[in-house]
Amino acid sequence: SVENKVDPYANIMPRLTREEQDWLQKQTLSPMCRCVIPAYHDRIPFGGSTDVGDASWATPTAQVRIATWTCNTPGHSWQATSQGKGSIAHKHMLYAGKVLAGAAIDLLNDPQAVANAREDYNQQLDYKPFVSPLPKNIPVPLP
Repeated sequence: SVENKVDPYANIMPRLTREEQDWLQKQTLSPMCRCVIPAYHDRIPFGGSTDVGDASWATPTAQVRIATWTCNTPGHSWQATSQGKGSIAHKHMLYAGKVLAGAAIDLLNDPQAVANAREDYNQQLDYKPFVSPLPKNIPVPLP
C-alpha cells in the first residue's frame, strides 16, 4: 500500500544536495520513472545484495544495474517477482548480459585494463587475503 511504501533512496538522501534531493523525489513519485536516475557512482554507492559471495574476494567482479521493474517496487517481494516474469524484464536482462559480454570482450583485448583492475582490486582489499569463516574440514554438499 502507499502508506507502507519503502523509499529506496532514503539511505542516500543525506548525501545529496537539497536540489538533488528535490529532483530525485519528483522523479520517483509515480510508479513509472520518467527519467534515468543517475547512479552517482563517484559519490554515492547504491546498496543491494548479490550472490557473488566469496568469489569477489578471489578476483575482481562486475555487475550492471538494469531496470526490470517499476519504480518503488520493494525488493524481495511478490511484486518484484511478478514483474520479473514479463517481457520487458526479460529484454532488460538480456541487455544486461550483452553489456557484461561486451565488457568481457573489451578486457580480452586490453591486458593493461585487466592489470589495472587487478591492481585496483588489490588496493581496495589492502592486500588482505580472504579467510572463510567456515572450517576447512566441512564437506561440500554435492547434489
